[in-house]
Amino acid sequence: MEQLEPIRSSNINQASMIVQDFYHNLSNRISNNPMYSNLSPKTKESVLNSVERFVTTWIYFWAFASPTTDDEEIDLKLQEKIRSLHWVTPYLLDSPINPNSSEELAHLDLATFALIKVNTLLASEDKLNQIVQCCRSVFDALRAHYRNYAAITQQYLSNNDNNDKSPTPDYMPSQNENNNSTHVQNNVMNNSVNITNNVVFEQEDTANADDFLPTLIWIVLNSNPPLIYSNLQFIMRFANQNRLNSGEAGYFFTNLSCAVHFLRNLTHESLSLSEEDFSRCMRKGLLLIRRPGEPLSENEKLLMDNGIRLADLEDSLNDLNTKLESAELDMKRFHEYFHHEIRQIRTNIPLNVRIDDLDSRHLENPHILLLGPLCKSNRQNESLLDCDLDEATNRLLPDPIQPTPYVAVDHCKKSV
Repeated sequence: MEQLEPIRSSNINQASMIVQDFYHNLSNRISNNPMYSNLSPKTKESVLNSVERFVTTWIYFWAFASPTTDDEEIDLKLQEKIRSLHWVTPYLLDSPINPNSSEELAHLDLATFALIKVNTLLASEDKLNQIVQCCRSVFDALRAHYRNYAAITQQYLSNNDNNDKSPTPDYMPSQNENNNSTHVQNNVMNNSVNITNNVVFEQEDTANADDFLPTLIWIVLNSNPPLIYSNLQFIMRFANQNRLNSGEAGYFFTNLSCAVHFLRNLTHESLSLSEEDFSRCMRKGLLLIRRPGEPLSENEKLLMDNGIRLADLEDSLNDLNTKLESAELDMKRFHEYFHHEIRQIRTNIPLNVRIDDLDSRHLENPHILLLGPLCKSNRQNESLLDCDLDEATNRLLPDPIQPTPYVAVDHCKKSV
């Protein structure tokens, strides 16, 4: 304790090494000291567990999610990612469980509650016990699943032998399913039961690691336990390593760590989905892809198909809106560019309009437009009549009008 006090807020890894050395030295002392020679192995283990409980409870408030680590930041990102993956089903994770089964769901709920409870406890031993309880409930759910499938498969085969067309449960393939469903049906029968002379033998050992880890991943997704990464790091740093490296607790702890690591690095490839489908599911928050052979009821299939159509329409509408916005932006840019070019031309080539040359209202002698431009003269206040026009200009002018005398005519005489 004296060694931990100075470094409690500086180096969490060094504190972990001190605690592990303390466990190791204490274990050697109990094993080699004659004082403890009369104790049974179970009693010695109980002593070590009690010491571990005391140590981890004492250091919990400054060692759990220490500010010197990035545990809390990773937890926040992980929780946000798990929240965005709520649409993932057990089938996408290759887990055989059926959440619609009440018997399986009861065990899955126990596993969820145990995993959430991990964060409410202080001692590493108590946290590990809840992890063990969670994983045991997962195995119970898998065993219940295979028992149900064994019974359903036996009933299904009996109905086929008797040519009975009674309806089968929603999650069992019917006779009208396609080849993919037939393939799934064969896999279900091969994995869940051994049928010999119409006798179905239950297989308890079918709940293996291949089924356990995907189911545990789905439990973590479904429960989204608070600060799960920080709890795992606290156990890894300060729990007795002998407990983590062997036994049931160590096996379950390793699997839970693998499940969390899988979710932290999950991509579309992890779920065997295309990048486009994965992005659409993440964006909509719904499973909008049907995988071949997935056991779904007719209502679920109809709901999923309608969801896929609706998502396609929304994507098309979004694409159209994007194109319209792009076209409006292009028009706005063209308008600005056009006016900029006009202003540039006006700046570079100024337009000087001489109104006096075009509008006779501004002229002293309006007939100047008929006579031609003014001649250049150095004399001021010189009128047009004083200008000497050149011969070329004179030739363009019309002949002058000659005056004709007026002669009166006697109309009376003319009429006579």
